[in-house]
Amino acid sequence: CIMNDVIFIQSNDDISISAYDEWGIVLTDVENTLPEPKTITVDIKGADGLLDLSEAASGDIRYNNRTLKLTFGLMNVTNYEEQLTNIANIIHGRMVKVILTADDNYYYSGRAIINKWECKKRKGTIVITIDAYPFKVNARDITRTFNIANDGTISFNVETRKIIVPELDVTGDLTINGVSLTAGKQKYPEITLKNGTNSFSVSGAGQVKFIYRAEVL
Repeated sequence: CIMNDVIFIQSNDDISISAYDEWGIVLTDVENTLPEPKTITVDIKGADGLLDLSEAASGDIRYNNRTLKLTFGLMNVTNYEEQLTNIANIIHGRMVKVILTADDNYYYSGRAIINKWECKKRKGTIVITIDAYPFKVNARDITRTFNIANDGTISFNVETRKIIVPELDVTGDLTINGVSLTAGKQKYPEITLKNGTNSFSVSGAGQVKFIYRAEVL
């Protein structure tokens, strides 16, 4: 059978740990709360309802952090204190990335807290909560490559909830949407990717790679 697992990655040094393989704890429940939208409303006297200005400042809705609550079971615990110390030293209070193997195309990032640890008759429960960034992010880079020889348009589809700024890896002499690109890897704030079809006018000759990680809810 397929065992759902959780991979913890320390944000600073990218040490990857399987909760099941390395700690011997089994994922039994996941509570994944969607982030609450940040809303701004104004009550105007004499008018019905409220004036909603939530998207006025940025053109899109913003979100608070989301909560990821992970419950694990422990069986035949013989080294209770040693195991607790080991897990706590690695993740408790630290910023981590979390990959759920049932949805391993994405990771969550946030601060991990061990909320509950109990052991009775050699059976135990551990609850770890992540105060996480609102969006889950592609665990691996997505690369779209275009070889350009003539002036024209390039288009491709992106599945993302948040508008993102891709890294462009450029060779040759290219201009995209009127922005002159420098050879090598660089981000350009003027060049962004949104959900759906993204089209760009191009001129010059060379190759450009759009490298990005989509962010979805």
